[in-house]
Amino acid sequence: MKKVAILVAMALVFALVAPAIALAAGNISVSGKLSTEMNGTVTGKAVGAPVVSGKTLMQLNIGIGAENPQKVKAYLELAPTTNPANLLDRDGNVSFDKLGITGIELNKAYLQADGPFWANGPAIRTTIGDVTINQNDYVANLGNRKGISVEGIKAGPVGMDAFWVAPGDHSIFSSDIATTLVPDATVSFGETYGGRINASIMGADLGADVVKVHDGFEYALNGKFAPIPMVTLDGVYARDLHEQSAYKVNAAVSPMENLTVRAGYRGADKTFSPIYATRADSDGNGYIEKDETSLAAHDLMTGFNVGASTMVYGVNLSADYDNPNKATDVKADTELAGYKLNSEVKATDTKVTDVLAGVEKSVELFGMDVTGNYTAAIAKMNTVTNKEETSHEFKVSSKLNVLPLALDGRVKFFQENVQPTEYEANAKYEAPNGVTLGMKYLNDKDHTQGQVSATAGMSVEF
Repeated sequence: MKKVAILVAMALVFALVAPAIALAAGNISVSGKLSTEMNGTVTGKAVGAPVVSGKTLMQLNIGIGAENPQKVKAYLELAPTTNPANLLDRDGNVSFDKLGITGIELNKAYLQADGPFWANGPAIRTTIGDVTINQNDYVANLGNRKGISVEGIKAGPVGMDAFWVAPGDHSIFSSDIATTLVPDATVSFGETYGGRINASIMGADLGADVVKVHDGFEYALNGKFAPIPMVTLDGVYARDLHEQSAYKVNAAVSPMENLTVRAGYRGADKTFSPIYATRADSDGNGYIEKDETSLAAHDLMTGFNVGASTMVYGVNLSADYDNPNKATDVKADTELAGYKLNSEVKATDTKVTDVLAGVEKSVELFGMDVTGNYTAAIAKMNTVTNKEETSHEFKVSSKLNVLPLALDGRVKFFQENVQPTEYEANAKYEAPNGVTLGMKYLNDKDHTQGQVSATAGMSVEF
């Protein structure tokens, strides 16, 4: 891996001196972008969150050659760093309140080239350094790793992408500060390599993802084709290192205009768990915590699902039933006199669990484009309070037509106070000199005292 690091470092040095070379050689073109953004918490700092955070992005695009220049991009991402050693209190225990900014670290750096490897060959994208591998939700979501990736290899109807990543830590969890500092949140792996093959043959789109893990392989096969114009079939089969498997097959039929009928069947071994599968955010908070290890692509249940969607007098209607979960989902939406209306009803085993209704309207008011939205939701019974979590949410967003200023806010309250009322207000101003300023106020169950934060950033392209 040291060789890769040295290569990236040399490439970045070349990128920095390329403007001077361009003046001398006359056949090198340089363009790029430099941007920076800082975020600061003014009041109401959450436990474990830094007071100041941010990142700086530098991107250089280098064209080499007088005709059809090779496109090379050098990318750097800098950010304030935190030192976990400073988190220990005098008793030797971890204290997130002591977290602070201690310097600047290099978050990401890579060199990327777009062009053929041989004369008149296909345009291939090669990335060396920090690469992001997310080729398949079943077996090939490696996240951000150090290595090499090659994308866009073509041979007739067959295409291929390949990658190699160096030994290091892999985490299935989010990069929020509360999880990255937990010792068992990451797992160390040796070097990993793999790739994806895809082909379009006789109207069928076929694909295969293979990843080398430990002393074996994990793979996923998928296909999609339309045997006749009104029918579409697709399916996926995946197998992990321990020979556990999961599969899905789906069919969609459109027998007439504005009517689509869906049906599917899925199954899985209960212990199916590929190392590099995408994990599900089961609580919907935007992060993947340690206890959220279920797969995003498959729920490991076996059974069928059916559904249909149509339009009746301008109203979009859809209904779906999932047998393994005994879940029904019915949706309707339309637009009437400039109002966008939507509703949804969810039920489990014939018992209604969620009811959602909303309306949205956009108008021009006092030189501003204003959009208002109201949503009412009746969720399933709260097992702690033994009450239904009925909520009402009002949102308003506006943008001035004469100034680059955007404003938005929302209020969400719950009947019988099953949760505290939530307030949020945002303002963003893009100054003519390229500086972007923002302010945010948030008060919810995680910020009961209210949090005020600010952002500032700028960018330049050349």
